[in-house]
Amino acid sequence: MPSPRNSHQTGPLAPRSKTGCFTCRRRHKKCDEVRPVCAGCIRNHLLCHWPSSVTSDAQGSASVPEPASSGVSDSDAESNLAPVIIRQPTVLPPLFRNEPNGMLFQHFANVTSLQLASRVIPENAYLTYNLRIAAGFDCLQHAILAIASCHFSYIYSSSTDASLDHYVVSLRGLTHAITRWKSCSAMERIVMVATSLALCQYEILTANTRGSLYHHLRALKWMLSEMQKNKRIYDQDMLGFFIEQYQYQAIVSHLGFGFGFNLLEGSFEDEITSQSLTLLNKGSPIYGLMFGRAHQLFALIPRIHRLAQQCGHGEEQAAEQSKKEPEYEYLELVHEISSWQVDDDDFDLSYQLSGLIYQQALLIYLYLAFHGPRSPTTGLIAKVEPCIELCLQHIESLPPDAHTWTISMWPSLVTGSCMFLESQRSRLSRILTDSLIRFPTLEGMNNALVIFWKELDGDTDLYGPNGFEMTMKRHDIILCVG
Repeated sequence: MPSPRNSHQTGPLAPRSKTGCFTCRRRHKKCDEVRPVCAGCIRNHLLCHWPSSVTSDAQGSASVPEPASSGVSDSDAESNLAPVIIRQPTVLPPLFRNEPNGMLFQHFANVTSLQLASRVIPENAYLTYNLRIAAGFDCLQHAILAIASCHFSYIYSSSTDASLDHYVVSLRGLTHAITRWKSCSAMERIVMVATSLALCQYEILTANTRGSLYHHLRALKWMLSEMQKNKRIYDQDMLGFFIEQYQYQAIVSHLGFGFGFNLLEGSFEDEITSQSLTLLNKGSPIYGLMFGRAHQLFALIPRIHRLAQQCGHGEEQAAEQSKKEPEYEYLELVHEISSWQVDDDDFDLSYQLSGLIYQQALLIYLYLAFHGPRSPTTGLIAKVEPCIELCLQHIESLPPDAHTWTISMWPSLVTGSCMFLESQRSRLSRILTDSLIRFPTLEGMNNALVIFWKELDGDTDLYGPNGFEMTMKRHDIILCVG
């Protein structure tokens, strides 16, 4: 018996295509079936989503495969996840090969990725790890292209439209994927975390002033905490790659004394934080990806932030932040920072200088934290000034092409927030302007400091990183510190 539809047909019924992308099918649009991204999805800035049964030649397919219907509970789904093996792809995904994306990917591989991490030898994880994950998942591929395009357009003063287009597609796909976390495979979860971290880099590199980075970090903390509950199913090197990036971002978010992200569970206690950071990725080719050789110094930033709360900074004081008296904790921190030394077996000048830069910035941060919210005294300024001078000397000695420039934002802002002298301000501005690491981040940081210095000249009570953060809020600026 013919169907009602057929009974009203005036001509032959054309067979419905089953090979178009899922996105066009859901929108009831004709698909030109060009993989990995069809023309309709490009035109409408949509995530091009293909059936999971495509062949390996079309592995530029969807980053959000259709979830299989399941009647199992969340806990059952978690325990049934299969361990993931992620192999290096034999060919680049099609999205990285077509024009103009091929040029952008080459720029990412040969230029941008080398400037994202503090350590890229013997392995540049931002390239090799992300490429392993991105094969077959265009959500991460678009995030990588957004970063590359942002960097390329800034260097060559070209349009940023392509960067924003890739960003929008990646963010839209990620937002949709996160809502299905419990029903996703382990591989899909890995892609979500990698994409979120890539978008964090994008927010930092574009000098975002709306604090968009911190929305990604909140989601990342939850996702990584969930992944740590079932570590066995994830590649441990890959998990370490994710954790080091998050821990670094969480640590340097402590700039003023009223805001800062917590580290991942298991890294809160003062006694184990330094050790946990030092052991992170130890023995791996990506050891020191973000922390270089200064793990112990980075571990002290949250401790100083907690001390600041005890000394009157912020609206509330945490009850169990430390069982030591503030003065005893202060003296202990002064000793730990002052006695820090670069590992004897590390002869790389850039890692030594980067550690020395953080050492002086940490002393400044500590002096301001212990001083409390009072007006700066001549005694406080007398302690801070030598640290500023040493920090500037170390920054000026840093090789122009050093990878450790990528982690220079936090110490530059801490040091810059205490500069009364025009000569010091000019030196720091010149350093940021002349750097070979060409990112909008440095220009945005310099612009923020210029705004702050003008305010500081009229109100010396703004002296220090807490005053810098207050000034930024007054100007509706939330810097993405990274």
